[in-house]
Amino acid sequence: FILSDSAPEAEETEVAIWRGLTQRLQCAIYYRRRERNIGRKPGNIAEWLRRFGGAYDYMLMLDADSLMGGDTIIGMAQIMDRRPAVALLQSVPQVIGAHTLFQRWMQFASRVYGPPSTAGLVWWSGSEATFWGHNALIRVRAFADSCGLPELPGKPPFGGTIMSHDVVEAALLRRRGWRVHMVMTEETFEEYPPTLIDAAVRDRRWAQGNLQHLGLLHASGFHWINRLQLLLGAAGYIASPLWLLLIAISVLLAVTGQEGLISASTSGSVLALTIALLFGPKLLGVIHAVSDRQRRHDLGGARAILRSVALDVPLSILAAPTIALTQTIDLIGIARQRRAEWHPQNRSSQGLSMAEILPRYRWHIAAGAVLLILSPLMPVAAAWLVPVTAGWLLAPWIVQWTASEQAGRWAAHRRIFVTDLGQAERQAVVRQAGHPVDGDEALA
Repeated sequence: FILSDSAPEAEETEVAIWRGLTQRLQCAIYYRRRERNIGRKPGNIAEWLRRFGGAYDYMLMLDADSLMGGDTIIGMAQIMDRRPAVALLQSVPQVIGAHTLFQRWMQFASRVYGPPSTAGLVWWSGSEATFWGHNALIRVRAFADSCGLPELPGKPPFGGTIMSHDVVEAALLRRRGWRVHMVMTEETFEEYPPTLIDAAVRDRRWAQGNLQHLGLLHASGFHWINRLQLLLGAAGYIASPLWLLLIAISVLLAVTGQEGLISASTSGSVLALTIALLFGPKLLGVIHAVSDRQRRHDLGGARAILRSVALDVPLSILAAPTIALTQTIDLIGIARQRRAEWHPQNRSSQGLSMAEILPRYRWHIAAGAVLLILSPLMPVAAAWLVPVTAGWLLAPWIVQWTASEQAGRWAAHRRIFVTDLGQAERQAVVRQAGHPVDGDEALA
């Protein structure tokens, strides 16, 4: 079942592709498009469950940019057959189809840093794992019985339809006694936005959806781990303005001659702890990548891995302040009742011009310029804040460079951000080249 919620102008092309599929495939394939797209993706799934769900034991949820291998799907179904108390198995997709430098960077990060993080997430979440809305196998009866979504009281952006519905659905399943597990498996993939701007647009929607979850923390019957997941999702965005506020207070104290939080007397143990928290997961990922011969080969060898990490670390340091300020600006917009719209995600890029970039990053440049001007008045604090100042001032150029497919080819030629996903990646690239759909279709 292809459940379409893309733009109306895409319907004719989608129908043509669907008809071509029906002639080539041996199994029945259905295309459904509602006249009134109420509730977007959750509404599509709810309508499918009411009309067709009773005929199926399981449904496999995929978005338009998702891909899963047949052996992985069969293996997950076998687990569900043997574990009748499990309602949902969430796989952890890897990034595929990278062309721009930004996509190649994110693809490399998912391959190298993802496994240790995923192992920790699988361990601590246990049977109260989360749901990401795609690349997951779901027991139809459990989902239909448990996951009716309410309309939140009040007006958007905090009230109305639940935007980040998947985490809430996982909590609702657990509330009914069902188990929700995350599994580490191969052959599960998704595409990634091609530029930092496209990633920020998607992040804006997630920010609003995750902030809505604060109103659900008191919901009756939720497991405490599910409540923690709801809280952490919102806290991840609230942390950005708090971090910037900390910097602003430190700058103010330093300029007025007082010793702020950033000073020459800052404890070495605090610095060591900060470095461990920031780079410890990366170090674990590198150790995991180089310790296995096949993984090391797939990532281009030990030298290629270290060369890639040597570019990833400074890029991450420079991009972090930019992302934090962007999230803060988005949160201000949300607080001012500016509602995020769920438009189709851009999955291809021909590069970005400065005319497209500068309007989005004028506040970043202004903030970097302020720190640069104040540097003579606070030399110690200015030295600590070099990554922040440089990140904001260089933001437009970093965005433009990483958005380039030419830069992606440059990195590939020098064996930087190498990932070899073999046949699955080749299939995804072919699918992407011939894939006209731009919405968040779900395949059940």
